[in-house]
Amino acid sequence: MKRLLILLLVISVQLAAHESIETTACKPPSETGRITSDMERETFQAELAIYESCMVRIIQDQQKQADVHEQAADKTLDTWNDYLQSRMP
Repeated sequence: MKRLLILLLVISVQLAAHESIETTACKPPSETGRITSDMERETFQAELAIYESCMVRIIQDQQKQADVHEQAADKTLDTWNDYLQSRMP
């Protein structure tokens, strides 16, 4: 029961730490309305590729940060469980 309570505490702390969501600096493609020429289509596709690359980079960065937090929480929980097992009857 104590382990479950600690696990729930760790999870709630992790969730509270990520309440605010960062806004991105990625610029979406220009509003083109209706594309009427090959040049407009190429420009839009180039801007779209840049936007996609930027968004993917931010997602990857956020996932790396989440992994670090999860590893820290797991290590803390392991330390707590080790303590309980060694000190509690």
